[in-house]
Amino acid sequence: MIIKKNKFRTVMIQEQIEYLPKEWLRNLKKLAIEYKGFQYAYIIHDKDLNSEGQIVSAHVHIMARFGSSAVVKSLQEWADKMGLPISTIQKWKFWNNGLSYLLQSTISIIRIIIHFWLRQT
Repeated sequence: MIIKKNKFRTVMIQEQIEYLPKEWLRNLKKLAIEYKGFQYAYIIHDKDLNSEGQIVSAHVHIMARFGSSAVVKSLQEWADKMGLPISTIQKWKFWNNGLSYLLQSTISIIRIIIHFWLRQT
C-alpha cells in the first residue's frame, strides 16, 4: 500500500502592501539563495477597482515554490520562512496555473494597449 504524504511545494500569497513586512521581497530573495530550485514571481496590483469603481488598496500576488529537494510540510512553515502571516498563504497544486493567474490581468492590459496603439497608427 502506498501512503501519500501531505507535502507541497507551491503556494500563492496575497496581501495588501501596507500589511506586508517591509522585508517581504528580501525574504523571497534570501530563500532563492538558501534553497536550490526556489522560484517566485509576483505582481503588484495598484489600480484594481471595487464594485463602486473606486481604487482598492494596493496588494501583491506572489507565486512561490521550493525545489524538489526542499518540500515544505505545512502552511505555518511557509509563513515562518517568508515572514508572512499564515492567513495570506494558500496551497497551489500547479506552478504553471499560478503563473497564468498572475499574467491574466497583465495580458488584458497589454491587449488594450496594443489595440489602442493600432488605432493610433
